[in-house]
Amino acid sequence: MEVYHQYCHPGTQCGEQMYQTDESVHLRVIHFRPAEPSPYPPIVMIVGLATVIESFQGIINGLTRDFELYYVETREKSSSQISGKVKFDMETVAFDIVSIIQQLELVHRQNILFGYSFSAAAIVEAYRHLDSKPVCLNLLSPTPSFYYPNWSLPLIRMAVPIYGVLKPITKWYLRNFIMNVKADRDMYNYTSRALDLADPQKLRDTILAIAGYAVWDKLPHIDCSTLIVDTSLDGLHRHEDVVRLAESIEGSSYIDLETNKRTHGTELAVVMRDFISTLR
Repeated sequence: MEVYHQYCHPGTQCGEQMYQTDESVHLRVIHFRPAEPSPYPPIVMIVGLATVIESFQGIINGLTRDFELYYVETREKSSSQISGKVKFDMETVAFDIVSIIQQLELVHRQNILFGYSFSAAAIVEAYRHLDSKPVCLNLLSPTPSFYYPNWSLPLIRMAVPIYGVLKPITKWYLRNFIMNVKADRDMYNYTSRALDLADPQKLRDTILAIAGYAVWDKLPHIDCSTLIVDTSLDGLHRHEDVVRLAESIEGSSYIDLETNKRTHGTELAVVMRDFISTLR
């Protein structure tokens, strides 16, 4: 579709399709195909909590020069089509990923899974259930555990009817107490955009459902090459947790690009391409 050409490398073919992952949920997948046949395995890219595609324009542009790319939107995104009451816990999100990869008919050990933040945890959760496992994982600013201040959960529960009031307060709190805006302004910009375009009820239900979740006991199942990219200056993703994740996955590679300006641009595409080339 024409709207997606602004995000990808010139000449890339692109289109979208809704995939049914259970009886009540359809998720949007945007498919980018490079102008020339790719020498690399296709990438399945799954991004963060309520994150919007505009934030990843630089990465998508850099990768679609020579990678086939499936951009998968998870069930808390505004684009998801949901009927009735559904679950938003990490295990359910993980089975969405398993379902979509099965429907894409990706070949075992001939695909790449790319996860950002929240979805990096979902990929780790999904990994042991995949029939077509990836040749490698690329985890950007992964969030291995989800623990929120005790005072925040009651506020989140009643957030939907007052979302318009809470949104600027949330942005103010993140800007002044969580994020390192001076060192990494882009992280704040991406998060603000996500909050602006989020579906308040889906976002609330997901935050409550994943509260207290952690991936640590799932890591022994990871048996493929893994690249972990840190953004140690952004303030939102806990640097010590990312380092612990890298140390806990046997044989993983770790690189710190420090800021989201670097990790959301073409530099990350170069880093990923170099890493994938070492596997060939």
